[in-house]
Amino acid sequence: MKKKYLPAVLFCIIIALGFCSCSSKYDKPVACREIITALTEKEINLPAGTLYSSGISEGEDGYISEDLLCALYGYGKLPEETKSWIDVSFYISSRAHPCEFAAVLCNSPSAAQDTAKLFCKRLDTLKNSWNNDELSYYLKNAEVVIIKNYVLLLVSADSENAKSIASEIIR
Repeated sequence: MKKKYLPAVLFCIIIALGFCSCSSKYDKPVACREIITALTEKEINLPAGTLYSSGISEGEDGYISEDLLCALYGYGKLPEETKSWIDVSFYISSRAHPCEFAAVLCNSPSAAQDTAKLFCKRLDTLKNSWNNDELSYYLKNAEVVIIKNYVLLLVSADSENAKSIASEIIR
């Protein structure tokens, strides 16, 4: 009687293993640096700037210091939200130009919501301090987007395209 069920059990195990191997392929998080690199490569007239990423050692180009995070997002102190960040990368122009990208992978959906609020404050600061009408369209079309547990700040010449690129990478 037991031999009768053996093929069915083996079939179920093979199917289950197939699902496991497929899901692990898609559940692996994308590095935020990969997202920002793709965005900067596709940006029209990208101004000179620096790509910052977690995992870069102190003293190297692109190192994210606590002081830098405080200046950009914390208004003088390290934002509480950074405790929930698994990975972070951002691009900032080195001259007076509004183009800016940031990507953060958060450890939960609620942390992503909190980080989105932080990015909205950053975007408001950029909008309030910008006084160059020639490039103001960057800020008019800028967006803060949540995709899964990723939060993106997109200040781009074409924010819709930037959002599409990031969505395609994150899926």
